[in-house]
Amino acid sequence: MGAALRDWKAVALFAGMTVLFFHRILLGEAWLWEDMMYYSYPVRVFAATSMAMGHLPLWNPYTFSGMPFMADIQTTVLYLPCAALALFVRDGGLNFYWLEFMVIAHYVLAGWGMYMLASSLDLKRAPALFAGAAYMLSGFMITHAIHQQIITMVAWFPLVTMLFRISLTRSGWRPVFLCALLLGHSTLAGYPQLSLYFHTFLFAYFLFLLLGAHRGRALLSRPAYVLAAKAAMIVGLGLALAAIQLLPTAELAALSQRAQITYEKSTEGSLAWLQLLTLFVPKIFGAAGAARSAYWGPGTYWSFWETCIYIGILPLMLMVISALCVRRNPHAGFFWGVALVTLMFALGNSFLLHKLVLDYVPGFDKFRNPARAGVFFSLAGSLLSAFALQAMMNGEKNSPESRRVRVLLLSVAGAGVALWAALETGMLDRVLGVPNNSAIQQAMRNDAHWTLLFVLVSAGALLALRANRDWLSRGALVLPALFFIDMYVFGAGQNTSSTNPSDYFHRADPVVRFIRNDMKNDLFRVNTRNQYGMIMDRNQGMVNRIFTMEGYTPLVL
Repeated sequence: MGAALRDWKAVALFAGMTVLFFHRILLGEAWLWEDMMYYSYPVRVFAATSMAMGHLPLWNPYTFSGMPFMADIQTTVLYLPCAALALFVRDGGLNFYWLEFMVIAHYVLAGWGMYMLASSLDLKRAPALFAGAAYMLSGFMITHAIHQQIITMVAWFPLVTMLFRISLTRSGWRPVFLCALLLGHSTLAGYPQLSLYFHTFLFAYFLFLLLGAHRGRALLSRPAYVLAAKAAMIVGLGLALAAIQLLPTAELAALSQRAQITYEKSTEGSLAWLQLLTLFVPKIFGAAGAARSAYWGPGTYWSFWETCIYIGILPLMLMVISALCVRRNPHAGFFWGVALVTLMFALGNSFLLHKLVLDYVPGFDKFRNPARAGVFFSLAGSLLSAFALQAMMNGEKNSPESRRVRVLLLSVAGAGVALWAALETGMLDRVLGVPNNSAIQQAMRNDAHWTLLFVLVSAGALLALRANRDWLSRGALVLPALFFIDMYVFGAGQNTSSTNPSDYFHRADPVVRFIRNDMKNDLFRVNTRNQYGMIMDRNQGMVNRIFTMEGYTPLVL
């Protein structure tokens, strides 16, 4: 831990990539959009201003004619980085910039945490750096930048996983308590679906570590009992720490539509079989972003970010090569299992696994968008790509395994070229159901051209590095830089909205002044909606402290 903290160059790399990727937002030239503006910001304003005035926001009187506030876990009142925003309240408000900055800072945490996890698995510096970059700027992380609760939670996953492994494989109890502290605190980040998924992942990892160290009668030995006790203590203490939030949330959720979610509802946001092609061509079905929505694939426009499994061409190639590591690296086998099970679950009603899990595993039937499990595909893919890099650094140039690496690499590159050719010639138009729209067809082919470029460049770079292993260690930044360019082309404009949240919420200033002036004499609630539309945003009551009958919450009250 101390050595990793002192490795400031790694932190600087992840911070630099984050600043470059989000530079327009950090410079105030663009803003995060969608749920970040319509839900997270009003909630943060109300929570931060209340805490700045010395009040714990248990109740929200400004939305839905009044409703519990802190009991809703997605308000993230007790998550420390969110609570710290109370320090930035000025003139009774919170600048949107500080919310954006807090969320973007978690990308550095995600990269650094993955770097530490990879290093703890005995990976050298170059592969560990690549793993960190691949996780923090995966397609999942980019498209979900508008979801504060998702990013602030999954940023902790690699670090908690590292501490979980250290706790179970080394003597001593101090890592156990630190892991439990971070696990419980990450739960307070406010996304119970991914928290449930992560606890399931940790259970699978526990079984992997237990069975890897103890077989047969050894499972009844004292070391096996100690390992199980440590795992149980981490989860138990983590849940105990988060219980102050989880218990009222469970009570509130039972009063919402989440208590009666149907199977059809639970399969919203499922990955379709054809969407596996987005591993190569991420926008083959169009895209939905801050600038415009041109998505025409399965589901609705928001399915674009809910089903995004793109991890980049270079990590995909390396991930395939890592299949050669499975026999001698048990962790490679485990994470391949995680990646495959994740994809099968993300398919929702297109495959049987999702239905089986919903029927037999408690808790899973309360959530929709099974493709959100794709974060574990990104996590597994990042580590697998690092395993492949390590193997290439250690392998002999003309060995049989080196030749197998070349065959796999050329096979993946050939598949990418073949997909480009099929899209370019229109051979897949009928299979994909491409609309008879020249703009859509041209956009799809343009994206395929980028795929072809990155396939050829990535394959060429890996072949060159395979021929000279020293380049892998000397040019530690070459591969992360190539990956960064790929993901920048894919998602740099995904969340850069031209709508300034300050201007958006100030549009209703005349109405707000009128209502607040009237409220000096009487207490009343405002109906902000009629057949012609709305006079202010649904959650603007929390921003301007106006008692409204309107609102929006993910609990679907």
